[in-house]
Order: sequence, then C-alpha cells, then structure tokens
Amino acid sequence: MVFLLTSLLFLGCNNTGETAENDTIPSKPITVKKGLVVNVFLDNTSSMEGYAKANDASKFNEVLNGLYSYFNGTHAAINGYYTQSNKTIVKGRPISQTIIKPVNFETLRSEINHKNIKFTDSYQLPDFFNDVVDKTVNDNSHDVISFFITDGILSGTNEEIRDDPMFNINSASTVQSRISDALRKLDDNYASAVFRFKAYYNGKYYKYNNDYRTELRNVSRPFYVIAIGPQDTLNEFYKQVEKGQYYFRPTEKVLFSRGLKDMKVNTPDAVYEKDTIFVDMEDSRENHQFYIEKSVLPSYVDNNSLEILWNGQPVDVEFQNGKYKFDLRLDNYDPGKTLTIRLKSDLPTWVKVCHSSNDNNITDKNTAELDKTFNLEYLVKGIKDGILHLKGSKYDMEWNYTICTEKNQY
Repeated sequence: MVFLLTSLLFLGCNNTGETAENDTIPSKPITVKKGLVVNVFLDNTSSMEGYAKANDASKFNEVLNGLYSYFNGTHAAINGYYTQSNKTIVKGRPISQTIIKPVNFETLRSEINHKNIKFTDSYQLPDFFNDVVDKTVNDNSHDVISFFITDGILSGTNEEIRDDPMFNINSASTVQSRISDALRKLDDNYASAVFRFKAYYNGKYYKYNNDYRTELRNVSRPFYVIAIGPQDTLNEFYKQVEKGQYYFRPTEKVLFSRGLKDMKVNTPDAVYEKDTIFVDMEDSRENHQFYIEKSVLPSYVDNNSLEILWNGQPVDVEFQNGKYKFDLRLDNYDPGKTLTIRLKSDLPTWVKVCHSSNDNNITDKNTAELDKTFNLEYLVKGIKDGILHLKGSKYDMEWNYTICTEKNQY
C-alpha cells in the first residue's frame, strides 16, 4: 500500500516475481530465544489434487523443498501435517470425518514428490487455521512458525452450500470472520505472511455451488503458502525471501506484521514522535517539507493505503528513496491546524487483481480467470484482521499532530 508511487510498476496476476539464479542468496539462520519448531500443513483436500497430479508438478513440489532448504540449517524440528479421512462409529452408525494427522516431514516431501499423496473430502480453511493456532498456543517450550499450503479457495461447509447454493458468494464475509476469530487467539507478538505461487494444475475444478465442475488440463493456476509465527522469526524469513531464495520464489507476497518502531514525522531539521511539531518560520506564509520513513510504517503498507490530511484536506504524497514526502503550506498567523496520518483498511493491489467473485468463468480456455482465486480478498482480509486484531473499521491506524509555528507556539 504505497501512495502515489512515482515509478509504480504494473501489478497483475501474471507477474512472475522470479529471481535469477545468480541473484539468489544462501539461507540465513534465524536467531530465536527458544527452540524453533516448524510446522508445515498441507491442504490435501480434493480441490488440491490437480497440483500434485499435474504432468509437471515441479513448481508445486519446490515449495516444500524450499522450506526444507531454508530451515534445515536452523536445527529446527520440522513437522508435517495433512488431512485424513477417519471413520468413527456414532450410535452404531459409521460416520466419516476429516482430521489433521501428523506425518514425518521427510515422508510428506517424498509422498508429494512421488505423487503418492492421498486426498480427502472437504476440510474448511477456518478449521485449518484453528489447527495451526492450536499447535502454536499449546507449545510453550518453542517458537513455532507454521506454513499452510493451500489453493486459498474460501468456502462454507457442504451443508451450508446444500442449504443455499449461493452461500459462497452471498456469505463469504461469514467465512472470513471465522478465519479472523481463529487468528485472534494469538497475541500481538504474532505476524502472518501470504505468499502466492503458480504451478501446473491437472484435474477437476469445482465451482462455488459444488454442482458444476470443469476439467482443467495442465494449466497454470495459483496456490498459496500462508505463514504464521512470532514477528521476529517471520519478519526475518520474509526479508530473506525478498532478497531471493532459490526454491521459495513467490510471484506475489504480503506480510501482516505490526510496526516495530514508533511513528515518526521528519522535517529536514528534526524528528517528531510526539503529538506536536514545531516549525521555525522566517516568512509569514511558506511551504515546508515533511516526510515519513517507510521503515516506521507497518510492513503491509502498499499503494493507496497511506492517507495524509492537513486540516481535514488530502495532501499529495510522493514516494522516493524509502520516504513518503509531502509539503504543507504553513502560516504563522493561523494556529491550531492539525496534521492527520492514517492507514486505510486496504489490501495490496495484487490481491484485488487476483480475486475472483464468481468462478463460473474459470475454464482451461479463459487464461485471465484461470489466474484468479475465488474469494481471495475475503481470505486475505480475514488473515489481516485476525492477526492484527483489527475490528473492521475504515482505518487501521491514525496519528494526529498539531503544527506550531514560531508566532503561535506560546
């Protein structure tokens, strides 16, 4: 979310985002206070089968290999989890349930690499998030970072869709809130990142009402790795991905992490953290330059999310060299004006571009729709609101300053 970028590149779902092999860097071990545990959850419900069974599944397989390559040097315990159908007897009748089952991570990698992974019935994304959170909060002895590999398609239960075939379109916000509720169990120290990848897909694609399916034959489709963990640990991983990891190369990404520094407003002569800014003016009316370092804002700040108001009126902002720069016309005979800086509750541009509100048009002939994910905005918004403990307001954060000039500060 960057406001008025002077050299804004076109953001689209087809952005490869790949790093040349000679630009990659070795993995940097993560420094943690407690022992590190890495949990890797695979969404192996039926909608994911097309990635693993594609003729060329190397792009999909690379994700697990990349996580192993990165964390293997940290002496971390790496655990695998996937879904499994489990039959139980209830009142003398067999009932089929889908559960999360632990599996040796090397076994999980091998089963995916050799296309031996088994796929199960529906298991909802909010249930996955609850499992991820439970594995985190119930382990007091380790720093736990979890990676969830999924197609990211947000859907209600089969029962909800049977009762209302339009549920996934009309009630997507209901499922979004279930994800937020799961993540709100984590304290303020946690962050989440969403990484978008692309891989070949070969199999059936089920539409939003579960009644219609289409065969997709070795087409390129998006999938996601959602990371959840302590801010320091996840921030470091995200930073290394930005610099370039050979196996772990998402096409798009966003990190929802609280700012580690206090908000600061800079003038050429001083830095202000408090609510009053003093400007020494020579003339009665003149322009003054201000700027905000990108590093003091939350990491997810992107195009159009930063809004600056001077006495209630929008101010033009220019982003250059890691700084958001803006000018204010000050008058030392006009005291009491307020500078307001706020972050709109927005999502990265790529999330909006890659979102599908109705997946009926997803066919192997429709390249533009193939590159989108049904209900993606609701998924990412649910993650953001939950991990940052937001309440769904129009603005995430707001700071107010009174600017005092030489003649009105006393």
